[in-house]
Amino acid sequence: MLLVIGSCTKEKQSPPPELIGYWQWEITHQGLPIYDLTPENTGIEKIILLTEDFGWKKFENDSIVGSGTFSIGHGTYSPSVYKTWIYDSIVFHNPGKTIPTNWDYYEIEADTLTFCCCFRGYAGCYKTEYIKH
Repeated sequence: MLLVIGSCTKEKQSPPPELIGYWQWEITHQGLPIYDLTPENTGIEKIILLTEDFGWKKFENDSIVGSGTFSIGHGTYSPSVYKTWIYDSIVFHNPGKTIPTNWDYYEIEADTLTFCCCFRGYAGCYKTEYIKH
């Protein structure tokens, strides 16, 4: 009989530093034909706060409309031998709810955080952009 005793420690992970901070909604492109939603034409100011301890809060017109924790992921999707999509994902969790508030695919370029299911290879979906403040 062979008995192996060991332990495994997992380092505490942190979200990517570029993801942390206040993000102000700029524009959402959605629908076919495409039409744009903005703070100017909706009357809604949206801000998402993402913290180093995986916390999030969403504000609309200075009121908190959601909060909880988030988790991040990274994956690939290969619908054929000709194309592989590489993507980052974020899931927003609410305390006391078993179903996440939102699950999305994202990309950060300079000071812009973009959510879009197109990053995973889906077609005909919305694209929402937030600017870091």
